[in-house]
Amino acid sequence: MQFLIPKEPRLHWAMIYPKRRDWAVFPSFFGKPTYFFFWARNAIYHGLSAMEVSPGDTILVPSFHCAMAIEPILRYGANVKFYNIHRDCSPDFEDLCRKIDKKTRAVLAIHYFGFPCPIKTFKKVCEEHALYLIEDCAHVLSGGIEGDPLGTFGDISIFSWRKLLPIYDGGHLVINNPKLHIDVPWERSGLLLNLKVAKNLVEKLLDSSSTRSSKTLLQYCRFPNVLKKDCFFLGKDSSRAFTINNSSLDFDPSFVNLRISVISKYLMANMNISAIIEKRRQNYVLLLKAVDSFPEITPFFPHLSSDTCPWIFPLIMQGQKGFHTILRSKGIPAVTWDGVIHPNLPLEEYPEAAFLYQNLIFLPVHQSIGEREIGTLIEIIKTVFLHGD
Repeated sequence: MQFLIPKEPRLHWAMIYPKRRDWAVFPSFFGKPTYFFFWARNAIYHGLSAMEVSPGDTILVPSFHCAMAIEPILRYGANVKFYNIHRDCSPDFEDLCRKIDKKTRAVLAIHYFGFPCPIKTFKKVCEEHALYLIEDCAHVLSGGIEGDPLGTFGDISIFSWRKLLPIYDGGHLVINNPKLHIDVPWERSGLLLNLKVAKNLVEKLLDSSSTRSSKTLLQYCRFPNVLKKDCFFLGKDSSRAFTINNSSLDFDPSFVNLRISVISKYLMANMNISAIIEKRRQNYVLLLKAVDSFPEITPFFPHLSSDTCPWIFPLIMQGQKGFHTILRSKGIPAVTWDGVIHPNLPLEEYPEAAFLYQNLIFLPVHQSIGEREIGTLIEIIKTVFLHGD
């Protein structure tokens, strides 16, 4: 679907040219052991290994989640037990503590949408019950609590750079507990998979261009892989390149030992992360001011702390079902998490989470959106309120 506003951050030629950037802006570089994986789900899988989780052990995870955080736990061989999340995304610690038993090994805590969760309380609970803490920072680019950066509280922390930056792949495991360690049997990604990453890079570059020639080239780049039948001689690499899918919610253990691609790691090091953080913050503040004139719209996080970088702009729309589908029909890439619920979740037991899946709407605030796009978004919201769908 063609949107009026970019669905994801765009890649520009200026990001390709070599520059010297300060990697310290990434919240994961604290002198701790760090491991760059192709996907964040791989980082979760290896994090369980670092914590010496055994098959049959239980990991407590929130009832409001994306299925991609759950699958690697199950495929590792551990059990998942859900704990309740309130309508404001705060954890129900009473429910969490009731569900701790002798099989419980760790607790997963999520910093939803880049905003800090009560991670210190999570840490206290885990210390009291001799459990490991998995700090899910998949939505985090910056932020902290009382001077301590997000990503430093868990025994392990997980980041997903491809959610916030215009790169094809990029997950990250940080081990904060000095008693933990892993020895990853790294596997080569192979020529064809690297070519697929390069193809995605070219598509992103062409997509950000407004020239007719670039658009024509983009159509060729997106043409179906007619060469697939000619690549059988590449063997396993061929199969991997053609089956890997960033939008899939499945977890394939055959990809678990893949490093981040050379291209994506280069782009990460070459981007002005400070500027990206500031732009996302500016867009979030603009939307906060704009929706203040709509009493039916409740911003999920009405305050933006001085160092928080939002992943998206979450809101609750009162009294109108399917508001995000109306916005999408008018060219706004609004989404919910209704399609990423893990099938193992007994949703009927978690009405608060069910409400969030159905009613919490995500609007984009990424760095490729400017004031003009924010203005377009607001005008479309006004039109919906005035004339309906």
